[in-house]
Amino acid sequence: MKLQKWIETNVDEQRVAIVNNIIKDKQEYLKTSSVDGLCAQVEDLRNGLFFRLILPHETTIGISESDIFEAYKKSPEPPISIDEMQPCFKYKLNHPLLISESVISVKVATQVKGLRLFENSLENLNFPYFFSRSESDLFLSSSKYDYPTEYQLESAIRATSTGIFPVGLDVDNEVSLSKWMTFDLLESKKMRNDFGLFGLFFGEWCKDKFKYSHDSNAVSDNNSYVIKGGGAYFWPWQDEEWVWCMSAMRMPSSDLIDGRAALRAVIKLE
Repeated sequence: MKLQKWIETNVDEQRVAIVNNIIKDKQEYLKTSSVDGLCAQVEDLRNGLFFRLILPHETTIGISESDIFEAYKKSPEPPISIDEMQPCFKYKLNHPLLISESVISVKVATQVKGLRLFENSLENLNFPYFFSRSESDLFLSSSKYDYPTEYQLESAIRATSTGIFPVGLDVDNEVSLSKWMTFDLLESKKMRNDFGLFGLFFGEWCKDKFKYSHDSNAVSDNNSYVIKGGGAYFWPWQDEEWVWCMSAMRMPSSDLIDGRAALRAVIKLE
């Protein structure tokens, strides 16, 4: 079933049946919690982590000419590498995607045996946990999760947005912006995109090795993975850190300050 068909289905019982059919092989630990909105909510009963079921649809990946125009309206020299976010193209999510509503919190990370949390990470259990790549590998394998690909993650963060930023984000409204940038994931639940995702701006690990553009023949950095986003990591901003809230923004993991980033999990459905 595609997203548009889901939208047209407004009977809860039918929607529950649709979701249960998609997660049927994993119903011993997955429970449909809500079918309101564009994406059903599914709970992993093993750890209390909530996921959103994003159905097949088409979206935009990369930075468009209109996005570039908007970026230069905000700054005469925005600190971005346009070539790394091009070409802009239409991406089809061909299979349902079950992706965690939020990045993984410290509280959820503590449940993984063998994961030695870095010093000071336990000060607030509701904050995101920033994983090294090896730690994220351990976390995902322990629960049979997977990384989102770069294009899956960008499409999930964009939701219904066609602009430079995800839906609802206004980087010129400091009061509203501070609510999007909060590290408290319980508080940030109030600020969701149209797919029901929150905690969008911490900088997240992707499955893919970093390529220096979206061109299929682009050079790949075999020592780095794609990191998406990061505006909240730099909050409160000192300069033009708004660029790290752009839906198309990406960087190689070799540029991470300490080799750590947030993580959003995917449950394999295929």
